[in-house]
Amino acid sequence: MALVATLALAGVSCRGAGEGGGDVAALEKRVASLEARMASQPADATQLETASVEELLDRLDAEDAVTRYHAAEALGERLAETKTHLFVALKTGSHRQREAIAAMLASKATPEMAIDLVEAHAQNDEPRVLVFLDTALGRTHATEAVAPLAADLAHPSMRVRVVACQALGKLGDAHAAIPLAQVLAEGDPVLRPLAVTAMRALGPVGVAYIETEWHLTGPRERPYLLQAAAQVDGMEAEAFLADKLEDASPLVALEAARLLALRGSLLGRDVAVARIGSEDPVVRAAARTALDAMENSSAP
Repeated sequence: MALVATLALAGVSCRGAGEGGGDVAALEKRVASLEARMASQPADATQLETASVEELLDRLDAEDAVTRYHAAEALGERLAETKTHLFVALKTGSHRQREAIAAMLASKATPEMAIDLVEAHAQNDEPRVLVFLDTALGRTHATEAVAPLAADLAHPSMRVRVVACQALGKLGDAHAAIPLAQVLAEGDPVLRPLAVTAMRALGPVGVAYIETEWHLTGPRERPYLLQAAAQVDGMEAEAFLADKLEDASPLVALEAARLLALRGSLLGRDVAVARIGSEDPVVRAAARTALDAMENSSAP
């Protein structure tokens, strides 16, 4: 019943994602119905084991959902034999075939499948297929998966954006830190907390990658990179923030001071005090915000 569990997970991921409760409720109803029908219509194991790959792929296009999902699970149990056929069908098959295969791979994808999944992703744009492909990409732990997942952060479907953001965190690849920082910059109320969680999952490797990319960014982007790094626990993130107190941009330095204060550190006090009398009202406001954060962090 792995495919049913994958569908259920998609429903949980999409709950409250902004596409309306009806969409999520419909998916949950679909899962419950499929569970009941699969329990009442058990698979014929012998028939599935003896069926050819082509026969099983044909069943993925059946009208009956139970027939499709029994066939998909049988294909998943024979991945060594079926893998090549599955990725061809992911690019050229019917919508039903592509959705069923993507749902199966969402729980069975391996790092070796990364390139094939990226290529399949490029050939699909339907949300019901992409949510499963993005979940599968998150299982690969491959740098190649970052670009398609980052692109899906701007997909018209909120459910795709939600799953892509979660997958970037599960990916465990440092390159995911930059698109996650962009999510933080945009401030989407649904995606922002997911990006915070994803950045924490990346941990110190995400901070290290932000450091390597720092010189390629400007004063506008840098506060959001600081915010991304600040989500990570540990000395690596704190050292990174402390280093940025010396940034040439006063707003970047003051944001580093504020974020350090939120972590309970007063290392940025001198920076904030020095800027509180600035002639630039934006800098003055940032300095005041940083000092307020320090006062709140030191309050009993």
